[in-house]
Amino acid sequence: MHPETASTTESVAEQKRALLKRKLTKAAMVEFPLSHGQKALWFLHTMTPDPAQLQDWVDEIIPSVTFPPTAGPTRRMAPALR
Repeated sequence: MHPETASTTESVAEQKRALLKRKLTKAAMVEFPLSHGQKALWFLHTMTPDPAQLQDWVDEIIPSVTFPPTAGPTRRMAPALR
């Protein structure tokens, strides 16, 4: 490879790295709103930051939840996927 070509290739690579760094830095500064699920998880974490306590709470709540028979996942699937 010709020395002049090598320096040009390095220069282009450096320019690409600099551009990528600027784009990633700009993208990192963008804030997105939290989803409802993320808000709910944050709320639960603020109430019980210890995961063991949260698991105990979930174990108490889940058995009391009842689902109608049509709410099963197989009812919503396409026949080919059953």
